[in-house]
Amino acid sequence: MHGAIPIGILMDIGRREGVMTQMELDLDCPAWYFIKPEFLCNVFDGISYRSPKGEKYGTLSHSDHPAFAHLRDHLENNGYIATERSWSNGDTVLKSFYLNNYLFMPGEQFSCATAMWCHKELIDNYNDGEPDYTQKNYRDDYNAEMYAGRAERLRNRSKDENWW
Repeated sequence: MHGAIPIGILMDIGRREGVMTQMELDLDCPAWYFIKPEFLCNVFDGISYRSPKGEKYGTLSHSDHPAFAHLRDHLENNGYIATERSWSNGDTVLKSFYLNNYLFMPGEQFSCATAMWCHKELIDNYNDGEPDYTQKNYRDDYNAEMYAGRAERLRNRSKDENWW
């Protein structure tokens, strides 16, 4: 070898000194999110009161469970969904992600917590908050052409006033 140092020795020295690191390879894989199925519900948000005359008044309303609302805000802030606040079930998926081992694809509807409870896959595939790699990473029923235009319009809606 005439003065050469074997690569194994150089790698051992580098590992010991902490200079050998594995670069993260970005394969644009979908993120995994998990929420306990019992949080796929709404909570009572109304008030009731009595006037000084003893008349009963109140409002009745419901909102998403706080855990689901936090998840929804996180997905919106990180560019995974476009949130529509003026009507329920108007959110749209912008980037693919898994929720409870169920793959959401761009252009699909992202419903409110109560509607998500009806999504059998979100309940059955929760897997105690762990990825289930035996699940398919594609959807047979996903129509990319149908959803692609809607997701692109939502991504660009701030650029164009007549986006819809």
